[in-house]
Amino acid sequence: MVVVHRFSGGQTPTEILRFMWLLGQTETQNENKTMFEILEMRNGGNNTVLHEAVRNGHYKVVDFLLEVEPKLACVENNEGESPLYLAAREGMAEIVVQILFATPSAAHGGSEGLTALHAAVIERHYGNSTHTSIN
Repeated sequence: MVVVHRFSGGQTPTEILRFMWLLGQTETQNENKTMFEILEMRNGGNNTVLHEAVRNGHYKVVDFLLEVEPKLACVENNEGESPLYLAAREGMAEIVVQILFATPSAAHGGSEGLTALHAAVIERHYGNSTHTSIN
């Protein structure tokens, strides 16, 4: 079986998990790859499965992926956008917190030289979080 190492984007959680299962079924092709190398595979926009889960607001998939491989939060796409930047830009405070707890040194870059903090401020996603402070 040949598995294409790129996916089209906009996948549902079920499709993402099926993709990961198919990768596990191709042992001869992937036997020398680490879990990170498999999960770091990119689509046409150079997005990882974590980028797509964030972009589509799949909180549980984000949580699962960060638990399996927190280094995914350190990867930027062709536009220089990190998963943290995408979550901050869209006002997904829960995902921002998930990423920061899983990987405090997560990439924060975004398009046009902006950072996740720039995106949150520009989009006015501040001061309305329901999360409590960290002790």
